[in-house]
Amino acid sequence: MPRREDRELLVGLDIGTSKCVAVIGQVMPEGEVEVVGEATAPNRGVNRGDVVNIDATVQAIRRAVDSWDEDINVHIYGTGGMSHQLQAQRAGLINATWDQQFMDILVNEPEKARKISHVEFLRETGSEGIEMVMWLVMRGALDEKVTEVHRHYHVPASNTAVGHLILENHA
Repeated sequence: MPRREDRELLVGLDIGTSKCVAVIGQVMPEGEVEVVGEATAPNRGVNRGDVVNIDATVQAIRRAVDSWDEDINVHIYGTGGMSHQLQAQRAGLINATWDQQFMDILVNEPEKARKISHVEFLRETGSEGIEMVMWLVMRGALDEKVTEVHRHYHVPASNTAVGHLILENHA
């Protein structure tokens, strides 16, 4: 087995109704992944598959990842588009100003970001923009203070705003 610092590890998260499970896998030389550990934490933020308390959900993710007994470098990705609406009267909606402001507060004022209501997301970002809630889950699993390593924002021909944000916990 490679030395601890030479191992390539992957962490998969299952964010469930009663618990959050982090499954840790080691990438083997042949490319397959071997499960080397599991960590769990109670989750009180999900009810029947719906995130009903974002703070409780992100705390469960953080506790599950932190509870593993080895110091590992964890990358957490929030997925989903940014502002966009694909149908009805507001089809084609892109709110680039709101998207950029959202990324700013996500980096610098995560508490403020977590207070954005689903109604505000829908109003400002369109019906598909509610996907941005997943960015909150990602951000909540990080420390309060982070360093922004990279940011990119683009509106491709698909009419869906796309953002990329790489954040690191302060050392």
